[in-house]
Amino acid sequence: MDKDELFEARRRFRNNIPGLFHGSYRKKYDKAMSGKSIRSAIDIKCLECMCWRQAEVKKCNIVSCPLWPYRPYK
Repeated sequence: MDKDELFEARRRFRNNIPGLFHGSYRKKYDKAMSGKSIRSAIDIKCLECMCWRQAEVKKCNIVSCPLWPYRPYK
């Protein structure tokens, strides 16, 4: 994948993130993608997995997921 394709894939993903909580999910995604926050990367992956619903992340029972011990909103 060349740089343009990578940029476009990231742009499409970011545009599909719900604009909930004054865009905080998009800000968290930007922080994760900048390489400045592993915590933000984990948070975004968990939220994406649970269809962007914090309440579902709290109830996550996928204990085989390698991110489960680090999930947000426990």
